[in-house]
Formats: sequence, structure tokens, C-alpha cells
Amino acid sequence: MSFGTSCLLAVVAALCLASVASALSLERVRLVHNTATSGGTPSFLFRGDVPDWLPDDSHTGPLPNNTEAPAFLNNTLVGFFALRLAERGIAMPPPPYYIVDVNLLGAGSWQDDTAIDAEKKFFDANPQLGRFVHFPTFGTAEDPSQFTPAERSALARNFSRWDRDHLELRIPELQSFLTDQTNVPAAANAVFVYVHCIGGEDRTGEVMGSYAMRFLNQTAPEAFRIDWLPRPRRAPE
Repeated sequence: MSFGTSCLLAVVAALCLASVASALSLERVRLVHNTATSGGTPSFLFRGDVPDWLPDDSHTGPLPNNTEAPAFLNNTLVGFFALRLAERGIAMPPPPYYIVDVNLLGAGSWQDDTAIDAEKKFFDANPQLGRFVHFPTFGTAEDPSQFTPAERSALARNFSRWDRDHLELRIPELQSFLTDQTNVPAAANAVFVYVHCIGGEDRTGEVMGSYAMRFLNQTAPEAFRIDWLPRPRRAPE
């Protein structure tokens, strides 16, 4: 299967719903891939939901006085990484760590803007702990079954012309975060790449499914099956 076909399947499956989430959930945080940088530093790719404390998404304006400010939950996230590694029998490296926070949220909604701002401010203030990467992701709500096999093949062949999420460029770049030692501090004992949207489902599923098919040799059905494992919703037919 070509990468264009793989990405087509991933994109058309993504509904990009704004899931309600106000804080990081262990249920959504999962290890996708473990490898090492070119310098030999262990590196881990995780996916999950928004790694921030956020007010409930019904809130749309300035926060009332004495309300806890939106914040990136660095320590909680690292603790969840350790738990997931232990489940796989992988020893958690000792600190310090370097986190590449790959945020898939678009701009425009109050919740997305607040999460983007909280994460960017955290890493601007703590560059030794990692960096913020913004990959706005939108997907499409179109059902792949509405296309004929010939139409799907044509779309896959011309994937780069309509891929508004730039997956052909971003998936290799995502993989480079795991393997390139250039921006990793010499003191770091591990690199954690964390890919997320709000609920850790649709937009995250699109990107992680594309990564799995490009770099983990998974088929589209395998990627879909794994993507749906943590969801409390009905699996696709």
C-alpha cells in the first residue's frame, strides 16, 4: 500500500470531534513506538489527550478571580509515561527528560487556543525540559465508503494535492523527533514525543495511524483496530 493510500484511509476516517476533556487521562495515554536517537538516547512516541488542566469547555471568556490557571501537566504526564513503560516491561530512564509536545489543535476555539497557549508558555519558560511543536490537524468528516474503489485510488494518487494536514511532510518530521539528536540536551536521559489533540482520539488517531502505516509496517485495518482500543465508543464497522 502506498503512503498516499495509507494517509487517505487515515484522513477520511478522522471525524475531528471536539471531545470534552479538562485534564490529562491515563486511559488515553499510550506508547506507540520506542526507539533511540542517532546519539543513542532512548526515545519514546506516546499518544494521548490534552496534557493540560483546562476549565470545562463550556467556559468561553476570562477566568473568574481565584480560578486555577490553565497549565501544562508536566509531572503528571511523565508519571503516566513511567506507568505505560512498566506495563511493557521497559524500565523508565532516570531524569532529566526531554519532551517534544506535538499539539494537533487548530486555532479559533477557546479551548484549543487556551491549551496551545498553556503549552507554549510552559516550554518557552522551561526550554531545558523540551519544546512545543504545533501541527494543526483537521482531517475530514467524509466517510470512505462514499467513494468507489476507483475514486479512492485516484484520491490516493493525488494525495498531496488535497492533504490539508500535510501528512506526507509531517509524518517523516514526527519520526525525526525520535531519531535526531540535534536539539536534545546532552544531559537528557530520554526523549518523549507526545502527540495529542483534545480527546486523544480523532485527530490523534489520524496522525498516529499514518505514522504506524509509514514506519511500523501496519496495514490500515491494523492501525484502525489499535486506534480504537481505548475508546469507550462503538468501534467502526
